[in-house]
Amino acid sequence: LELHGPINAALAQIQHTLSTPTRFEPRRAVHHFVIGASDYMEFLVMPRLVSLLQEQAPGVDLTVRSLQLSQPEEALDRGEIDLAFGYFPNPAKRLHEAHLFTEHLACAVRNDHPTVKSRLTLSQYVKLPHLFVATRRRSGVVDDALARLGMTRRISVSIPHFLVAPFIIVASDVIMTVNSRIALTYARALPIRVLPPPLKLPDFPISMVWHPRSDKDDAHAWLRARLSEICRDLQVS
Repeated sequence: LELHGPINAALAQIQHTLSTPTRFEPRRAVHHFVIGASDYMEFLVMPRLVSLLQEQAPGVDLTVRSLQLSQPEEALDRGEIDLAFGYFPNPAKRLHEAHLFTEHLACAVRNDHPTVKSRLTLSQYVKLPHLFVATRRRSGVVDDALARLGMTRRISVSIPHFLVAPFIIVASDVIMTVNSRIALTYARALPIRVLPPPLKLPDFPISMVWHPRSDKDDAHAWLRARLSEICRDLQVS
C-alpha cells in the first residue's frame, strides 16, 4: 500500500518518456486536462479559462478537482491531476512551481450598510458581525492579527464556500475580510463596497505547481502559459 503511490508515479513517468511527443496545435487538438484548484481560484480563473479555450482550443476539455482541504502533491504524483493552482505555502521540492500573483486582503460590506461608510476604523471593525469562509481553518489570519493586538472579532456566520458569500453580504450587516480579487469581483456584480482592512494583514503568494514528468509536454506548457496570462490580467493595486 505504501508503494502504490510511488510505483504509479514511476509507471506514469515511464509511459510519458516512451510515448512519441506530438506538437500541440490548440485549434486542432483534442485533449483533456484535469486541474486541481481551491474554491477561490476556481471562482477567479475558470470563467476566463473556459472562455479562452472555446476561442483558442475548442477541442480541449477540462475537469476541475477541489483542493480545499489538501495539498496537491499526492494527486500530482499519482497522475490524478495535471497541475494545481492556489496558495501552497510549502510545496514539495520535487514539483515545479511558478508564481502567478501576490494576493492581499480587503473588506466587503453592502453599499447601504448602516454604520460603514467610506472609512473603516479598527474599533468599528471588531464590533461588526463577521462572515468567514472556512475552507481550511476554523480561524484565519485576521484572528491571528487581532490576537496580537489583544482583540477578537465575532464570526456570526461561517460557510464552506465563496459562492454564497456576496448574497449574504448584500442581505445583512455582516462584514467579510476576503482576498481582494474576490471582493472586487463581488463589487462588479452586486451593490458591495470594498474597503482596506483597518489593521496590518499579511500578503500571500498564489502559484501553480506541476509534476516534472509534464514539464516538457507541449500541451501542458501551452496550458500553463494561458493560465499565467489570465492571472496577469487579474492584477489589482
